[in-house]
Formats: sequence, C-alpha cells, structure tokens
Amino acid sequence: MRILLNRNQRECDKYALLSTCQIVSLENQINTDSQDVIVLLEGNGFFESLKKAAAMNIPVAVITTKDSEEHLRAREIVHPEAIIYHEDGKIKSSKKVFSELPGVNVKTLEEISQYTLANKLFPDIFIWKPKTEVKDEVFQFHSAEPKQPKEQPIQFKPKEKLAYIPAQADLQSYIQSAEKIIAIFKTSPSADSPKIALELANWLGTVYLNISPNPAASRGPNVAVSDGNIVEYNSGFTMGKYLVAEVDVQVINAMELIYNIADKVVHVVSDLEESFEPLRSWVDAGYRLDVAIPDNADNIGAYKKSFPTMSVEEFVKSLGRQ
Repeated sequence: MRILLNRNQRECDKYALLSTCQIVSLENQINTDSQDVIVLLEGNGFFESLKKAAAMNIPVAVITTKDSEEHLRAREIVHPEAIIYHEDGKIKSSKKVFSELPGVNVKTLEEISQYTLANKLFPDIFIWKPKTEVKDEVFQFHSAEPKQPKEQPIQFKPKEKLAYIPAQADLQSYIQSAEKIIAIFKTSPSADSPKIALELANWLGTVYLNISPNPAASRGPNVAVSDGNIVEYNSGFTMGKYLVAEVDVQVINAMELIYNIADKVVHVVSDLEESFEPLRSWVDAGYRLDVAIPDNADNIGAYKKSFPTMSVEEFVKSLGRQ
C-alpha cells in the first residue's frame, strides 16, 4: 500500500520514518496503481487537493474537524465511510472507530488508509435521489392571529464535540490575529467575570481568552488561556469577528495591552454594595467604560441609574447595530 498525502514531500518523508508503507506527497507527479490510496488532511489547499483527488480514480479518505467547511464540502463527493473526524474522544467515521487518541498519528493514518483501500471507498456523487414521500396532513384553521415571535439574536453555542487541537502562540501575536477585542474586567472579587465572558463568547460564536497568573487547567473548545506570555488555544476552533479577552489585573502588562487596543471595555459587576464604589473609582479616574454587565440580572436596574448597563443579550444586540 502507498499513501498519497496532501502535504509536502519533506513532511511525508518524516511520517514515513514511522510507517510500514510508503508515504508520498500528492503534489508529486504520480502514476497510480491498485495499491494506492489518498488521504487528505484539512488545512491550506484542501479544496484544490480534493478536486485533484476526485479525478484520480483511486480510494480517498479525508480527515477533518466535524462540521467544518472542509467536512461539509467532503460530504458532497467523498464516500461517507471515508470521512474521518474526532467525536466523543474518538477518531472515527460513520461506521468505524480508528482510535481513542486526541488526534491522528502515523499508525492511525495507516489504519484509515488500509480500511479505505480494502473497502474500495472511491469518491462518488449522487446525481438523483427519490423524493421524500408526502403524507396526507390535517390542516387546522384558527380564527385568532398567530403571535409574532420576539426578535432575539441567535446564540452561536460552540459544538461541545469539536476536536481539541492544542496549539500555542505568544500573547501579542495571538491578539493581533483578532479583528476586534472586547476587554473584560472583574470590578470586585466576587464578580463572576468568567461566567459572563464565556456566555458572551458563546453568543458571538468566538473565543474566550482568560489571562491570569494561574490559568485553569480544564477548558472548553472555544476557551484559550494565557499567563500573560504564552497563549494555549484550540486550533480546531476558528475565532469570530471579536475576541473576548478577560484580564486579571495582576497581569499588568497584559492588562495595559488589551485595554489600549480594545474595541469595547466591559466591567463585570456583582451587587451594589461590593462593586459600585470600585466601578465609580474606575470611571472617575478617566478610564473607559463602554458597558457594565452584572453577573446577576436582578442588579441591572440599580446600576443603570449611574452607568451604561446591559445584559449579555442586550450587549450582543448593540454590537449588531454598529
């Protein structure tokens, strides 16, 4: 068996050192035979590689993040059993589990290739499917007019089953990749700023970056952490228009960096007794405050008398109007 991979030959040679079969780059001019199989990894040039592979008349497998653009495009042309993704801690297709690792190693690559070749999983396209049967329906007529649903912004919750692909970058480079930054500050010790920051990131379908001297070890697919120097993040999750960055005031350099480039500055407040005076001191000192978001919605009215105050949902709506 020979594996044709959409990576350059240098990378293929490195993988081949740990493989029992030949691994060559799809970029090369190749005369294929019945023992060849193509495996495509998501990344740069994926769509061009997919078109090229489909025309080569040999079995093809793809390895993508589930429900990514690459995954959805592959479903149009690649055999469903040859579309490989990470779900529930497993590397799998719709029919087979290949490993329980967080990613694909060379051994798993070989197993995927052998399965694809043995089962002759060639690319294919349906040119016709039968129409769904239309069942008789009973229609009911009501004299009252239907109620109009309330207009609400869509909450883009990240898929919990996205593959977590660990990656690192220095803080400055990472935040420069964001189109806009929403800075989150905790006004007083008991204010639940992580809850509000993550909720905001989920509404916006983006990354929540927590910058703290002691970042949490556990995290979700759209959570990144930093000690103020290095950012640890999930490269399997794509940042949206905004980066939601919560900064602990103890990390002074990061606090100044985020504050100075932030598109919006948000303070998360607790009850009036604890958070009102610290927030008043912040504003009186001349620092920016675009909005205060109470961690308890019951306190919104009390803060609105003195500061611009919103719920997370109201704040997301206000961003949409800009």
